[in-house]
Amino acid sequence: MISGVNRLGGVMGLYTLSGHVTSGIIVNWFKHVLLPECQEGDHVYLDRASYWGGGNAEQVRCVMRVLFAEAKVHCHYLPARSPLFNPDEFFNGWLKQRVKERVAVGLGNPLDPRQCIHDTVEEARPRLPQMCAGWVGRVYPSQ
Repeated sequence: MISGVNRLGGVMGLYTLSGHVTSGIIVNWFKHVLLPECQEGDHVYLDRASYWGGGNAEQVRCVMRVLFAEAKVHCHYLPARSPLFNPDEFFNGWLKQRVKERVAVGLGNPLDPRQCIHDTVEEARPRLPQMCAGWVGRVYPSQ
């Protein structure tokens, strides 16, 4: 699952997939899913996940710089190994716990994780903006 957290709009660019996330998937996600949801002047903070590394890291960053410049969105990288600076980690933790709870009471099929994620997010959609604002507030109190 790939997603972003916005202090005003809640979860952005939610995309579930089967398999591992690669730099190609991330670039396409930014280009076709997340950046179209952003507004000019927005700031996006990226973690230092493994898909940014490897032999093509600089090439991926160059592509990303162009995409962000074209969208007029500011891109920042978080320090390595610092999930407490990333509000999206709070969403990920909440989502994993809620999916487990739903499956435990028979509301989700563990053999269909994409549907479980979808159903969990849809159930909480009215509350997500407020939840995300709280997560961003924990990490960046002055925001």
